[in-house]
Amino acid sequence: MKYLLFALLISSTFAFYNVDKIFFASVDHTVLYIDFDGINAQVKTIIVTLQGETVLQDRVDALPQNTIYELDFTRLGCGSFEIELHLDDGNVIRHTNLYLDKPLTSKAS
Repeated sequence: MKYLLFALLISSTFAFYNVDKIFFASVDHTVLYIDFDGINAQVKTIIVTLQGETVLQDRVDALPQNTIYELDFTRLGCGSFEIELHLDDGNVIRHTNLYLDKPLTSKAS
């Protein structure tokens, strides 16, 4: 079985964010949806690290505020992930302790 365990740490100086309106997991917990509309600032960059190494860095400041960003962990490997959303107001939202225990594989028919 594949599992992602979600815990969230928000690092922010002046703003508080309702994480229930920002992060949503797929039914099988392999895809994380990030709803930009739940954030009161423009998301500039998304950085994903796997056990301390950057595996994805995506500049998203050109995307509209009503974007729902799809982050597919099956393409990133397995282990302990951290996601950082860097905002245009200088704040960073960190989603930590996400864990995928093994990669998904498709069986040939």
